Amino acid sequence: MAHISQRRDLTEPHVATAFAAQMETLDALNMLLLLSYSDMKGVGPGVWSEWKGSLLWDLYERARLRMAGSERPRMTCEDCPNSEKRLWLPSKVSCR
Repeated sequence: MAHISQRRDLTEPHVATAFAAQMETLDALNMLLLLSYSDMKGVGPGVWSEWKGSLLWDLYERARLRMAGSERPRMTCEDCPNSEKRLWLPSKVSCR
């Protein structure tokens, strides 16, 4: 997931569609997000960045929407001061 999010153009629809097709369930997608985050965060100082987190979250959201059969606009929480807090908030939750 980290590899795809950092090396592919996530705005191209086929990227998220192909990635979502590899995930069999939403639970598998959720677990892969957590695994990818913990892997990057645990490697060492400086590996995790807000930019990498936003790419990871972008791929997750796009794949989740494909799996749900929805094309609604993403809901983000840009007002959260902490990118890690923003990463784990469900898309329907407000930070305010």
